[in-house]
Amino acid sequence: MGHEKEGARPYGRVARIGKHPNCIGALVLTAALFVPLVLRFDFYYDLNDDVLIKDILSGVYTGAPEGHTMQLLYPLGLLLSLLYRCLSLPVFGVFLALCQFGSIFVIGLCTVRCFFEWGKKVLALAGIGVFFLVSFGWHLVFLQYTVTAGMLAGAAVFRVLTLPEIQGETAGSFLRRNLPALLLYWLAFCLRSEMALLLLPLAAAAGLCRWTREGRMLRPERARKYLLTFAALLLGLFVCYGWDALAYSSGEWKEFKQFFDARTELYDYRQDVIRDYEGNEAAYRSAGVSPRQQALLENYNFGVDDGIDAALLSALNEAAGEGEMGGLFRKSLREGLWDLLYGHWLSRKDLFLNLVFWAALAAAAWRFLKKKRFRPLGLLLLLLIAGGALWLFLLLRDRIVDRVVHPLYLTQILLFFGLWLGTGAPEEEPGKNPSKSRVSLCLLACVLGAAALVGLPFTVKTIGQECARREAVNAENRAVMAYCAARQNRLFLEDVYSTVDFSERITVDRQKPFNYDLLGGWLVKSPLTARKLAAFGFSSMGEALRSGGNVFLLCSTQTDMDWLRAYFAEEELPYEVVRTGSAAEDVDLYQVLPVSGIETLE
Repeated sequence: MGHEKEGARPYGRVARIGKHPNCIGALVLTAALFVPLVLRFDFYYDLNDDVLIKDILSGVYTGAPEGHTMQLLYPLGLLLSLLYRCLSLPVFGVFLALCQFGSIFVIGLCTVRCFFEWGKKVLALAGIGVFFLVSFGWHLVFLQYTVTAGMLAGAAVFRVLTLPEIQGETAGSFLRRNLPALLLYWLAFCLRSEMALLLLPLAAAAGLCRWTREGRMLRPERARKYLLTFAALLLGLFVCYGWDALAYSSGEWKEFKQFFDARTELYDYRQDVIRDYEGNEAAYRSAGVSPRQQALLENYNFGVDDGIDAALLSALNEAAGEGEMGGLFRKSLREGLWDLLYGHWLSRKDLFLNLVFWAALAAAAWRFLKKKRFRPLGLLLLLLIAGGALWLFLLLRDRIVDRVVHPLYLTQILLFFGLWLGTGAPEEEPGKNPSKSRVSLCLLACVLGAAALVGLPFTVKTIGQECARREAVNAENRAVMAYCAARQNRLFLEDVYSTVDFSERITVDRQKPFNYDLLGGWLVKSPLTARKLAAFGFSSMGEALRSGGNVFLLCSTQTDMDWLRAYFAEEELPYEVVRTGSAAEDVDLYQVLPVSGIETLE
């Protein structure tokens, strides 16, 4: 028998079990989630945003793999584009899946290290599996890069909170042991910087909880550990952001980023303004936006008008925000608090997430009350307030969407769960922690057991129905892509909302031909769009649209082109929109021709 390292805490049975069985347990959990989902469903990109990012990275959009995606920070975009050049794999889809299931592996590993008995380890892993299947099953099948970033960030802060303690540890050693968590968070930041920044207060609160739990916070060696680690986290974020800023520092990218930011502000936070001209007529007139331009913004086909630029959208945002609180918030604080409590945390919406949220909070509170430890109760309250403040920010900004709030739910639950678990080296010997091993564990087990019986069948049914719906939609879109691919000498531009429901499977990469693009979307008017249009001899999408010749429009048969005819009439442009045939059963083919030169086309 060897001697324990001086200053290290005795791990009891954990030391005798070793690390590898815990890793195996976490791998079994990950496989138990991944394999059934693979066998039962196909994996899809959730939104057309994810598909477009993949198209840019893989080279489908511009003809060669490209790291400038605007959505991912450039260091990650560059890496993935280089992998596309080297590998014949669906790199982006595999990357998202690895990040999601890797996050689950980290959460499982950190959890099992906090229990002595293998019975409790197995129960904990089963509970985690049920939680992710019921509450995140949709996101595990329909992959979305925002959700993936949130899962990475949540796993990172959970690892920090549950990392085993070592008495007398130096700041350098503590930083090295937290390096995996830092890497996870940096990766989350590169994948979706807005999501990582939203969760950063919770990451700081997790570090403060860990720091406070050790006691004597102001001792120099203890303060150095946490301040150095947090400084390293911020330094990494600044390096990634600086690299990204440098990559987009050219004049054409700076100009487009201004347009991109103004467009994001408008579409993410002012949807009511976009959809209603009459109700916001003063704002539109102040910004110099005509009713027909508003129609282009509403149906997302703003690529038609070369005059819709960053200055126009910024002016519209400013005019529309004059009546809001500080030009930022859409609701009062009282309305936000009411909506938070009764519209979300105490509502049937996201019922299972709410049940686990309150059960994890109650379990942690019960543990600390039984042991009469009031400082951790204060930390628990701090986490609740910090999370509530983030919720309020989203509510006041009217930005409540599942891909944002579900990662926020997950991170808060993991932090409550982490405080309840303690660290990977429990202070008590087996059987001497009834608050953790009996009452609290039973509470969480009951909630998760009920979810397995009631929620799991519903989740499986819902995912199956959505997969069937997507395949029906995708069949028509594949026919359109085949039509375009067979006519490489023509340029096809499609109405955005005619294709918004299309989503690709992550195992299939190169489905779109180079001669296909959308009339709008977040990439239109970018240097990448300019590069694609230049290959066909055009300098802008508006010019291409009015050129006639070999440029055609695609539109669902359920949507007519009156909006485009009205635009030409209002702008006094002598063009007519003529239907020339069909590209698929439910997709019509149009062409814009000069009024004086309209001819019947075959």
